[in-house]
Amino acid sequence: MKISVQAFEKGSVIALSGNLDSLSSPRVQPELENLLAVQPGSIALECSGLAYLSSAGLRLLVTLAKKRKSPIILVGLNDNVREVLEIAGFFIIFKTASSLNQLSFYSPAPLG
Repeated sequence: MKISVQAFEKGSVIALSGNLDSLSSPRVQPELENLLAVQPGSIALECSGLAYLSSAGLRLLVTLAKKRKSPIILVGLNDNVREVLEIAGFFIIFKTASSLNQLSFYSPAPLG
């Protein structure tokens, strides 16, 4: 699992790539929790590089959503990840966008 961050004036994009499963979730949970705690404004998880999402990954996403006061937007979901989220009923918890360009705070040139 690889994580990268782009900060913008009114929000941040956290890109996830690889598998979010029982092996990676415990390793990335502290990093993601810290990122969400220090990033001001809106948060988008860019998931186009997310190849696989297991129940452990779902649990991590719910944990992050509960700790965040503002909604987390899931962006660029592939068909497999979208299906897992849909079956789990998670589209009532998360907002979604098909691309970063749909986000009001996104700009191709991040801060700093």
